[in-house]
Amino acid sequence: MHYLSIDHIVVYVFLLITLVVGLLAGRAIKDIEEYAIANRVYGTGALTITFLATFIGGNTIIGTTENVFRDGILPIIATALTPLICIVWMAIWLVPRMIHFEGSLTMGDIMGTLYGRHGQVATGVLGFLFTICIVCAQIVALAYVYEFLLDFKNHWAIGLGGLIAVTYASMGGMKAVTITDVLQFAVLVIVIPMIANVMTHEVGGIKELLSKVPAEKLQIAGHAKIGYYTSLALFIGVLSPFLLSPPFVARMLMAREKRQATHMLFIGGAFLLFFFFLIMLIGLAAIVLYPSIASDKIIPHVVSELFPVGLRGVCAAGIIAVIMSTADSCLHAAGLSLIHDVIRPLSTAKIPGLRWVKCCTFAIGCVSILMTRVTHSIFGMVIYGMGMMGATITVPFVAGVLGLKTDPKSFKIALWVTIPVFIATNLQFSAEIHHWAYPVSLIVNVLIFFGTHVLQNKGFMLEKRMSVGNQRLLWRPTWSGWTRWLPTPRKLLAYSHQKVSQYGTDSTLFALFLSLNYMVPFFMYSYSNPSIYGWILAIKSISIFLCLGLLLKPYWPPKLLAYFPAYYHLTLLYCLPFTSTVMFLLTQGSVDWLINVALTIMFLIVLVDWMSFIILTVLGVALGFLFHKLSIGPINLQLDFSTGYLLVYTCFFSTLIALLFARRKEQHF
Repeated sequence: MHYLSIDHIVVYVFLLITLVVGLLAGRAIKDIEEYAIANRVYGTGALTITFLATFIGGNTIIGTTENVFRDGILPIIATALTPLICIVWMAIWLVPRMIHFEGSLTMGDIMGTLYGRHGQVATGVLGFLFTICIVCAQIVALAYVYEFLLDFKNHWAIGLGGLIAVTYASMGGMKAVTITDVLQFAVLVIVIPMIANVMTHEVGGIKELLSKVPAEKLQIAGHAKIGYYTSLALFIGVLSPFLLSPPFVARMLMAREKRQATHMLFIGGAFLLFFFFLIMLIGLAAIVLYPSIASDKIIPHVVSELFPVGLRGVCAAGIIAVIMSTADSCLHAAGLSLIHDVIRPLSTAKIPGLRWVKCCTFAIGCVSILMTRVTHSIFGMVIYGMGMMGATITVPFVAGVLGLKTDPKSFKIALWVTIPVFIATNLQFSAEIHHWAYPVSLIVNVLIFFGTHVLQNKGFMLEKRMSVGNQRLLWRPTWSGWTRWLPTPRKLLAYSHQKVSQYGTDSTLFALFLSLNYMVPFFMYSYSNPSIYGWILAIKSISIFLCLGLLLKPYWPPKLLAYFPAYYHLTLLYCLPFTSTVMFLLTQGSVDWLINVALTIMFLIVLVDWMSFIILTVLGVALGFLFHKLSIGPINLQLDFSTGYLLVYTCFFSTLIALLFARRKEQHF
């Protein structure tokens, strides 16, 4: 039978290992806290993996690949890269403040602390509806993979794919979910790069791929669907209802301290950047290799055509792993939302939490499997469930955690106004503008929620939560409070002094090296345009004079030594990013200065800390472009494809290498 082929056996072995590992990891769970957040026993690596495994689902691979195939690179920028903005601000502002909710097990617990029982129950109901829709969508995606890659009948595929995830997720709780996520992620990081590598190789490499892709697929500003993807980027990416949902809040609550959760988000965001790059390569390579194929058949067709027997099974197992890792996380969150956040707060009788959650989670999984057999609009349900929860819960949750003075009334009014608006906009908006239903509902929620808050408190009222005894201090934001973020000269001087005292300087060696570097190679350069010679001489002469100021540091008057750190940073700004940018523009992207760009990046990151590196680089490049435009003339940088590709490649990887390893040096200091 073909069901016992090598590819099928590979998948069977993977599923069996997943089931056994999940059941063993989750045995002997003692209480609801261990079931919900695994008693916070996992390190940063495991937390990051379970975060990524939950984020990367079937739609992330199959759906995003289809979108790239149809619409080019714009979907990647709009729906894949903008969530990274959400991840960054969550890591910087949201996670540090979640330390005040350490006793919480779910997102509903936090909302209960902020808005009372009404907030917890509403979050539980909407979170349950959202997560069960995600579970159904993942089961459908599993059936899709089984059917097209392994030739299973649809109903058998749904049963086989769903029951395994339902069994270990319901019995083993967060421990089973986390350990199986680690296993599934290990398969993922093998399979997706392998598919991208094989497809790129078939085209002839990345440079060949980018040169063969039709120009309209690389369009951004003039794209026909720019309005649609802009709405997704602004309202789904930046304030992502998916990232601010029960499964991901659970990952943040699993952290032992805020630094661990922050590292989880930063490392996860960096990985997602590379992951979406691979998905983009798969979609673009499919355009070149199979331009007439149906967009929903890309992954099955690639696996069947380009991979031999055995590796097809590995690829199928990898895609199944991606889907199951999201399904089990959302199923676990759905059971907790229903029992812990809805039934227990509303029930007058004492409910044995752990037993009920296990049984309820298993029942929810079985119901989800049956739902996928009777409805064909699962993905529409996902969008509806995500939009409903995002429009009603996201803003109150973020505002409360960040420190807004909360009360149940503002939450209730905003909730009961937003739900009818969301339903009405989804029913009334035509297909052309239907994607604006969620943004409109979110704006209504923001206006009602904050409007009610302002009316009740006669202005904005914030809370400062104190670590000791969880005390709260009420205060109103003032203009003077906001001005502390303005980069005044005094603050810039203090910043430079702090960074130089922490990280040290190599001012003398830098000045000597740069002066010699400008003098010796200068006579080796040849320029096609003699008119730029004067500009080059002037720019380099100023650099040498600035370096002379560094060499004369021992002779600076004592009163001026306080300004030396700022002078040092100013010299670095001018001599490295500013000068390299202007020279690159003056020489029309010559190979000499293309190499100098990489050297400048490496040089600067050796001399300063990583934050100063980012600030000086961004400011220097911006000033370089501005100087060229105002003093020399319009920028007419006509790079051929090969030079442009090398510029992007050089800047990206030299910056990445410098930041990764310089960060370790800075932490050592």
